[in-house]
Order: sequence, then structure tokens, then C-alpha cells
Amino acid sequence: MTQWSKIKEVNQITRNVPIWSFNGNWNENNQLLEPYTGYYFFNDSNITTLRIPFYIENPYLIKTKSNEDYQWKMNISLTSGKYTDKCAYLAIKDITTKGLDCDEFRKPRGVGDMLSIFFHRPEWDKAYPSFANDVRPSFTEIENWEFTVQTPSLSESRLEFSGLQDIPEEFSVYLIDHTSFDTVNLRENTSYTFTPVKQKSVFTISIGNDEAVQSKLAGILPEDYSLEQNFPNPFNPGTTIPFSLPERSVVTIKIFNIMGQEIRQLVTESYQAGKHHITWDGKNEKGNRSASGIYIAQMTTDTGKQLIGKMILLK
Repeated sequence: MTQWSKIKEVNQITRNVPIWSFNGNWNENNQLLEPYTGYYFFNDSNITTLRIPFYIENPYLIKTKSNEDYQWKMNISLTSGKYTDKCAYLAIKDITTKGLDCDEFRKPRGVGDMLSIFFHRPEWDKAYPSFANDVRPSFTEIENWEFTVQTPSLSESRLEFSGLQDIPEEFSVYLIDHTSFDTVNLRENTSYTFTPVKQKSVFTISIGNDEAVQSKLAGILPEDYSLEQNFPNPFNPGTTIPFSLPERSVVTIKIFNIMGQEIRQLVTESYQAGKHHITWDGKNEKGNRSASGIYIAQMTTDTGKQLIGKMILLK
């Protein structure tokens, strides 16, 4: 067993780059390398050989990472079923830059369609755009951190946030769900439960003075009514139909065949402003499977708005 700090010393690695271990999910807090275990190291120092000195270490004497360099740090964890990813965090540091520098760490690519949370930053590195953290210098008005959640199972998932007690009291802290346009005051509720409609969902954490944050939140709602393209399309047997509302409205969505005959009414319900999703299982009003072909989704609202979209059922 060997300390990662000793390996860095022997190989003259001066960056505070982590070594990742894997036990169902990635862990960057590992400080001790053990035999017969796999690890991930992002080699951006052009090292051709990584020398591993051998020591017998007492794992109870290994110091964990310190947050002393950060003014404050918010940890983000994602849980779905029995799986959890808790590697992501954002932070503020006295001496750093906004963008990629030695404080940001690339996150290893997932094993298969693994549950994952990461900061997608292709502007930092097109080849390896997934990062475990985003560290920025101090600010006085507002900063927005966008991050991505990967949930392959599309089952109910939960985001949890810790470290808010260290964020300056004068700052508001909100989570924005870009799928549903939901917003959460993280000062009041440090967790958010959602059911994803796609394998990848995008969120933003907005932190700053209340006026700037409220202005940010006011700008996220849709400006007009829309009935978006269903997905998947073509589909078999079911599909999801997204729609957006700039204000609370009673929405009716019906399905018609190419002859203009109504075959199914999916919903008549009041929805709040924001983005919503409804599913069609491909069945008609009698519960029978619809034939392959082109179908029309029609959305009408109590404000008199009417929108249509074309869908293809392909068996």
C-alpha cells in the first residue's frame, strides 16, 4: 500500500490532481493505493511511466483532503435506487481563475450507462469535457454553475446539497431544473427529488445577492406556449410529449390519426407555468394498440391557444 502523495512526489507531479478509485462509482477522496485494485489518473503531464514506490502504510494514519484553501464549498450528491454518486462540488477560492486551471479535475468516464453527476465543460477540454468540480474566485453579485445529471434508469432520483452553512448569509442559493423549470430555494430545502424524462438532465445552481438571483429566476420561464417534438420519434410502443406554458393554464392534449379522427384524449388538466411532459403509450381510447403510421398531437388551452405536432408510430 502506498500513499498517493508519495507517488506524486516520486514522479514530480506538482498539481493537486486526484487519483480515482472505483467501487460501484468513482471516488476521488482515496489517498491510499492498494495492490490488485484499479485506479484512474488523468495524465496531463506527459508522464510516460508512473513509478509506484512500495510502502506498507497504516490506512488509519492517512490524512484526508483538506478544504482549508476554499472560502466555501458546496458538495452535490445524486442518488437513484441503491446507487449514489457524490463526487461533484463547486467552490470559491481566494487565488484561482474562472475557467480551467489547476483547481479543476476531470471526472473519469462512466462504466457503461452509470449513474453520474458532472460539470460539462467542452469549452475547457473538447476531448475530455466532464469535470468533477468547478472552482471560481470570490464574487459580489451572482455566479451560476450548470451541471449535468446522468440517470440511465429514468427512475426517481434525488439531488442533495451540503455546505450551505459556509456560503455568505447575504447570498440566495437556488437550484434550477431546466427540464421542468422548477426552482428550489436551497436555503430552505437542501434536497430535490425528480423523475427524469431523459438519460441526461441539466441543472443550474444560482448563488448571489437576492436581486440578481431573482432576476435570473424570472428569466427561466417560457415566453410563449409551445408543443415540442415528441421523443423518441419514430416510437414503439410509447413516446413522451413535452409542452411549455408561460402562465398557469388548463391544457387538453388529444391524439388524432392522419385522417383527422380522434383516437385518444391524453389529458385535460390545469398546469402551472413551466415545462411539462406527458406520455402516450400508443393505445387508443379502447386500450388497443394503434397501427403504424403518422399521428397528430393537438394541444389546446383555456386561453384559446392551439398547437399541433406530428408523430410517427413505427412497428
